[in-house]
Amino acid sequence: MTSDVVAPIDPLTPTVGGRYEDPLVVVEAAHGARRPATGRTVRTGHFDLTPRDGRAHVTHVVPAEAVDDDLAGLLQDELFGPGWLRGADLFERVFTGVVRTSAPDPLDSWELFYRNTLRRLADAGPAATADGPRGSHGSIAGYAPVHDHVLELLAPGSVLELGCCFGFLALRIAATGRTTKASDVSPGTVQLLASIAPRLGLRLTTETADAARFPAEDGCADTVLAIHLLEHLEPGHGSQVVAEALRLAARRVVIAVPPGGRGQRDLRARAHGEPRRPAPLGPQHRPPLRRARVPRRLAGHRRPLTRRLRRPRTRRPGDSGRAPARHRRQRRRVGGVPATKGAGWAGVWAPEAPGQAT
Repeated sequence: MTSDVVAPIDPLTPTVGGRYEDPLVVVEAAHGARRPATGRTVRTGHFDLTPRDGRAHVTHVVPAEAVDDDLAGLLQDELFGPGWLRGADLFERVFTGVVRTSAPDPLDSWELFYRNTLRRLADAGPAATADGPRGSHGSIAGYAPVHDHVLELLAPGSVLELGCCFGFLALRIAATGRTTKASDVSPGTVQLLASIAPRLGLRLTTETADAARFPAEDGCADTVLAIHLLEHLEPGHGSQVVAEALRLAARRVVIAVPPGGRGQRDLRARAHGEPRRPAPLGPQHRPPLRRARVPRRLAGHRRPLTRRLRRPRTRRPGDSGRAPARHRRQRRRVGGVPATKGAGWAGVWAPEAPGQAT
């Protein structure tokens, strides 16, 4: 099952009879014993999926204590990885539905999600690793060490996070008493974070903006963060984000990308003043194969002299060499929120004048 882009997701939409409903999905929590599966139902460890009336009906048994950011891995393992559901938009909607059906009130359900995730981040501590099946860079165990390291790299003073996603890192920084602003391009992300921060007893300002064009004056924050953001952007857009972060930072810029990713290669090249190398070409970049013409006098030969020819690769002007969008891994977003964060390489720029303390 796939999805086309329809109405934007509202993470604070009320449930109807305990169900989260939108034009593509219906999600509800199963209380007590699970109903017998019908012939069209796909049953996994935590979900029952039934296509009905042009929508995906998902019934889940995810306990309240498991409603946290690792829910994304659970959905990937049981529904999207095996191919029962496909598409980033559908992923967002099911994710939102599971969170929303964890409590009747919208803010109560998202507060549960935030508190569970922040508690696990605090419990993980610096000893957390990215090893194991649940320790990928997009899991809590995977990005907890990155957050801890970023907290150590902050310069004294205020902090601005670009592309904050759910804003877990910004909330942890605000808890230390720093003046903190979190920014994301998605209005749903910003609205959700601005609503949850007071319920957690934290002071945090938010801004809806593209990280490459942030509406603020030069040096508006002492430290500017772009944590696991660049790997989700096109190369040109990512370069603009780095330049914008340098403009906005009065003292320091901290950037992190997953190990071995395109963002890491680009960052290292930029740090050393080297031009960005094009991404290696994979099978999806090869031009279509064509069949050689066979002379008429050989057409009836028992073993026709035919073979497949590969057209030489020619790079058009302006061709980045990257795969088309349909071949790139989907970016998980919830309510328009990117949620793939994790461990990786961190780089620090200090744009202050020589001799200025950091």
